[in-house]
Amino acid sequence: MTSHFRRLLSIIFPVKGHMHSYVAVLVLVIVTATISYALSGKFDHQPPLTTVITLAFLAFVLSTLGFMLLKKAFLKPFDKLDSWARSVNKSKLSTIFDTPVPSDLYDLVPDLVALTNRLSLLSKTLDLQFRTQTARVSRKTRSLEILYEVVAALNISRSRDELLSSFLEALVELLDARAASVKLLGSNQTLENVATAGDVNIFTRFDGHAKSLDILSKGVLSDGKLLIHPIEATDMPTHDIKTNAGAHECIITPVQYRDEMLGVYLLFLENPSSELGDDFRDLITSVGKHLGLALEKSRLDNQARRLAVMEERDILRDELHDTLAQYFVSMRIQVKMLSELLYKKEYRDTEEEVWRLRVSLEEANTSLRELLSSFRFKMDERGLITAIEDLVDRFNQDSGISTFFQHEVTELALSPTQEVEIYRIIQEALANVRWHSKATTARVFLLENPDNSYSIIIEDDGVGIKDPSTTSQGREHIGLAIMRERSERLGGNLTVESETGEGTTVFLTLQKRDLPTVAETK
Repeated sequence: MTSHFRRLLSIIFPVKGHMHSYVAVLVLVIVTATISYALSGKFDHQPPLTTVITLAFLAFVLSTLGFMLLKKAFLKPFDKLDSWARSVNKSKLSTIFDTPVPSDLYDLVPDLVALTNRLSLLSKTLDLQFRTQTARVSRKTRSLEILYEVVAALNISRSRDELLSSFLEALVELLDARAASVKLLGSNQTLENVATAGDVNIFTRFDGHAKSLDILSKGVLSDGKLLIHPIEATDMPTHDIKTNAGAHECIITPVQYRDEMLGVYLLFLENPSSELGDDFRDLITSVGKHLGLALEKSRLDNQARRLAVMEERDILRDELHDTLAQYFVSMRIQVKMLSELLYKKEYRDTEEEVWRLRVSLEEANTSLRELLSSFRFKMDERGLITAIEDLVDRFNQDSGISTFFQHEVTELALSPTQEVEIYRIIQEALANVRWHSKATTARVFLLENPDNSYSIIIEDDGVGIKDPSTTSQGREHIGLAIMRERSERLGGNLTVESETGEGTTVFLTLQKRDLPTVAETK
């Protein structure tokens, strides 16, 4: 009915299509007003009842028709527009504005549809970018996790074999690889397989292709770049083509420390490496560099341990030569003299020589005990200051000499080896105080000087030394020589000041900026 009415209006009122609703409403208003006026009794005579009923029904129909036109032309489009605006406001950018047709908002609809399409495209673009960035961040996070786990596995290892084993096991687990191995350059510059992890059957299946893998590995060492070698069915032994070796690619990565190539490590992956992300190459290369650093550190640690053992042997040799050897030479001479006296039956002199021999034996025994105590010593894990405090407490109890330790240092910039050397110098100085000074009081000072140096002072109130610079072979002077040798190894300066009856003071000065490294100390 509405469509027929609109067509009738288009014939009577030739206006644009979207204006028919306005015209229809205007006509209905006029007709309704006329009928209302007739019903109000404004005519000259009273109309019949049927006429009134007919006009009232016609007014009702026209009013209903006008309301329907108004609702379709205005209310529904605006409701749809309001719903669309609310959806867009809630970030639902893909909402489409589909106004019912026909509508008096035809001019506005194309613009709204175009705006909706652009917002929908923008929403899809932003969503795609968000998913892309999320995936990229996820891959980066995964790469960092892998790198962290690998480095952690390298740091907790001790020996080289343990290091390589933990490294490969962590790599196989983190990358979901079937197998992995490390080949290092030997002394004759040939690659030697030193560690494997994962499915060892893969290496058995590739025995026939080991030569080709070695050739590829040497190529990687020459270029210094990672190589991804796809594994084809033809690469597998005939009996394994159907069962599948379980590897899709073999990745050969250089293991290097700085610019030096140490070897390669191989990964056998079940899935293509492209699935691991764009930064997979950088990750694997970085892992190879960390492995090279760990191997070099392990080599240096082993070398340092060997040097430490050699150093301890040299110190033991020197102290045996300077102490026990001298006592044995002296006792050998005394035994020879005792034999001659017994042969001559000079018993009075024999008793004196026996007493000297007994004194020499006691001194040799004391020296041996001190030497053993020195080599059983292990630096306190809490540091040098705590170790000196314990040493002074024990010295107080064992010697009966009142000994005090004072320090003005909160933290020492010394290596463990240097702390041990300083401790032994103090230990030797206190031993001299105990056996030779006849002192009642001793003091140990550890000071940090304004000129960026440390000073260690050991002083006593004993009888003193006649000539601190003498090179006589007395036990006291042997101890001074040992302390000077230790101070030279530290790069420090040791001096001794003493006057007869005025006690002795030992000064050790060490410049912090000149402190040698552990390797230099060794």
